[in-house]
Amino acid sequence: MSSSPTPTPSSSAMAPNVGDSAMSWFETHQTTIDTLTNDVGAVAKDSTDMGSLSSNCTRLATDEHTAEQVPPIPDAQAQTHWAAALNDLRAGAKDCNAGASDSNLDQVMQGVGQIMKALGELQATMQRLTAAA
Repeated sequence: MSSSPTPTPSSSAMAPNVGDSAMSWFETHQTTIDTLTNDVGAVAKDSTDMGSLSSNCTRLATDEHTAEQVPPIPDAQAQTHWAAALNDLRAGAKDCNAGASDSNLDQVMQGVGQIMKALGELQATMQRLTAAA
């Protein structure tokens, strides 16, 4: 009894290399990730100085809004981390700003916690994109 060989799909039928697309996205938008990462660092550094913290959270909110305009990452896993990071940054900056303007330390700390959570998602995004090459 002979078995038929399994047909091999032609190269034109194969999906494009997602790794190349993701790496291209990363090369184009790495500065956006770097900006957000730097903003998170500034928030963490000044988390006990309400004046600086308010300014840093405002900058973070502006940069997060700019990052939302970037096209989706063409890699599902990286995009999941990226979307989670943006959601956490948006919520964290909002709480941080509201708490700083009301001198509500609990709300500020809640915002800073969300922002720090976003840092893990930004790092996971970077790891995925650099591994996808």
